[in-house]
Amino acid sequence: EVRRSEVSEHADVVLPVAPAVEKNGTFVNWEGRVRPFGQAHVSRARTDRQVLGMLSGEMGVDLQVDDLVVLHEQLADLGLWRGQRPSVAFGPAPQIGTEALASADGVEARLTTHKPMLDAGRLQDGEPFLAATALRPIARVGTDLAQRLSLASGQEVTVATATGSITLPAVVGGVSDGTVWLPECSAGSTVHQTLGAGHGSQVTLTHAAEVLR
Repeated sequence: EVRRSEVSEHADVVLPVAPAVEKNGTFVNWEGRVRPFGQAHVSRARTDRQVLGMLSGEMGVDLQVDDLVVLHEQLADLGLWRGQRPSVAFGPAPQIGTEALASADGVEARLTTHKPMLDAGRLQDGEPFLAATALRPIARVGTDLAQRLSLASGQEVTVATATGSITLPAVVGGVSDGTVWLPECSAGSTVHQTLGAGHGSQVTLTHAAEVLR
């Protein structure tokens, strides 16, 4: 590990390894392209490759990760994908929430979500001033949904599933009709953990003020 985490409490032994800035290494991107990087800081910390090789050696298994030349030859043998690629078919956008008025249970919407540049990511640990520059979490609501909920920008809206709910200040517009956008992993908006949902999931919107009444 490169830092203490929730998993550390369950481990009998934690072996520290060098983070990316303290070692030379190579990333392989989703296309299979090799992207090497250099060491930025002087460090004697072992790399994850070295630690993995030592552990496997103690267990009597040779993973062939000790020799970098051999390791790069193995990566080169993998090469780029040359097999058949699946075709992608685009269908019409789903028609969601066509009723004129919201029901007592709220209105249905399609969830869109992604991570903003700064969110609740671990790379901001120990950097409170950087973390403080993150955008305030908001919910972007389609104009048609906001009209049906009598919702204005600045008012709070609750996005819910059978698993849980997230309440954030609303910003009307900026997304397609029938959709609501939430930051994926920001303070007060952990979509996967709280809602058990993801991009494209169906959710229910309610005006938070109406819920309180």
